[in-house]
Amino acid sequence: MQKAVFVSVLKPVDDIRLFQKIAQAWKEANYEIHSIGFEASVQNFSSIFFYPIFNFKRLNIKRLFAGCLVFYYLLLIRPQHIVCSSIEALPFCIFFKIYTLGKTKVFYDVQENYYLNILHTKVYPKILRYPLAWVIRSVEWFCSFFVTYFFLAEQCYVKELNFLGKKFIILENKPLQRFFQESTPPPLTVRKFALVGTIAEEYGIWKALSVFDKIQHYEPDSQLLIHGKCAKKDLYEKLKNLQDRHVVCKISEKPVHYEDIIRAMKLADAILMPYEINKSYEKRIPTKFYEAMALNKWIIVSDNYFWQKFFIKMNYLKVFFLDFDSLDIALDLYELLEVTAQNSEYQNYVVQEDLFWEHEQKKLSQVIQF
Repeated sequence: MQKAVFVSVLKPVDDIRLFQKIAQAWKEANYEIHSIGFEASVQNFSSIFFYPIFNFKRLNIKRLFAGCLVFYYLLLIRPQHIVCSSIEALPFCIFFKIYTLGKTKVFYDVQENYYLNILHTKVYPKILRYPLAWVIRSVEWFCSFFVTYFFLAEQCYVKELNFLGKKFIILENKPLQRFFQESTPPPLTVRKFALVGTIAEEYGIWKALSVFDKIQHYEPDSQLLIHGKCAKKDLYEKLKNLQDRHVVCKISEKPVHYEDIIRAMKLADAILMPYEINKSYEKRIPTKFYEAMALNKWIIVSDNYFWQKFFIKMNYLKVFFLDFDSLDIALDLYELLEVTAQNSEYQNYVVQEDLFWEHEQKKLSQVIQF
């Protein structure tokens, strides 16, 4: 039986995109599946093996040596195919391909534009941003000569990444259909709000809390559910101290199971998405857009021209573009939700099959020679 290895560093070994979506194509082709990644509560079973070998924070020095550990496991497993989604592991996957004299195929799942992310977010100190971004782009450029095929999580990467050539396919971050079988009737009044996924300042946690505080002036029974991973210790402690009957925090310092995130979204009437708009993020389509549409939920999101075009294309009406920095938004927000929640034009959204990952997997199966 041929073997395929799926490599990530900061994502759990059972990551929703790399393992539960992309690896499925290899599983259906009867490959033996090996997943290397961040620690998670998983068990090996027939033809599927997990290696939860990483357990450190984003800026930990151990991250520099993660690739060496990946190379060690590649030598043990001896795969025919490798799918890598982490830049620090990619050169070591390429070294393994060279070691096998080109017999191993290496696929790079591009989930981020690292160059823009480093330059336009506050994760790294200013003095390190440009040299680090330049080094990573150089590594990607070098590795591109050996990569068999690129999987792009975003349409905008086609123009942003200059090393792709013509060997790429766009596999958008659409959700798995099996998590969205049950439909819930939309509420007449929007009272439950949710902020899910990565909980951090750059993802607008304080803006969401500020907006919710204003909403409570008009709807005292409203509730905000915060559910996801909060990696920063000080922010984690602050949010835990804020918790009361109106603000429910179900956060963890480790990755949260995808099923739990979707369950939290199902409980809500509206999903808050107060993203910081910058050059690294403005053209990307968050996975939560697709998930909220599949659940027919209200989407309250930062105003962005590219996202407006996306929802027009998808013919999805239950979206409210909001300036989360405005001081007078709560009344307009609440009145809008009251009116539109009772309008059938907004209620009856028909979910199309191309909203789900299964549509993307067909494209994947067409380009990979198993």
